[in-house]
Amino acid sequence: IAGLIAVFLPWTWWLSRIGLEGNAALTVCVIGICLWLRSRGRLSYLLLGAAFFGFSLLTYNSYRLISPALIIIFLIPLRRQTVGHLSLKKILLTATTCLLFFIPVVQQFLSGEGSARYRWVELIDSGVIAALEEYRNTSTLPPQLTKLIYNRPAYVVSAAAINFVRHFSPAFLGISG
Repeated sequence: IAGLIAVFLPWTWWLSRIGLEGNAALTVCVIGICLWLRSRGRLSYLLLGAAFFGFSLLTYNSYRLISPALIIIFLIPLRRQTVGHLSLKKILLTATTCLLFFIPVVQQFLSGEGSARYRWVELIDSGVIAALEEYRNTSTLPPQLTKLIYNRPAYVVSAAAINFVRHFSPAFLGISG
């Protein structure tokens, strides 16, 4: 039955760009995790793991947050192993490998190129701020209630909730999405 359903679902026919990037990021990140867990202080595994973590930074936007967090989580046990068989040289080489992949990410972030998409999907922009101020100034509600309803946090919560519900609506998932 599952195979029959999968035959008729459009998202099983091809991978979209998002699906491909997400799958690639997950695969590369899991390989990095496996290599670091398997390393036991061996430099080759540490460097390969660091390289795969670095590649995951370049595959999908979400991994620009996930990968650094995982690197920090995995560096804690490495710090504890320095007394034993893991030398400072190995830690510095691993950290340098990780940092090399951060250079393009930081450069993209600082150039503004990384925030170009954010401008299209952000919830609050200058138009929303002006509309909130206008609603607050022209409202016939009591001042306390006006401040409670027409403010940025209330707008963000309501807009995010509306977007969430629209994202999982049957029309979006099955017809137009």
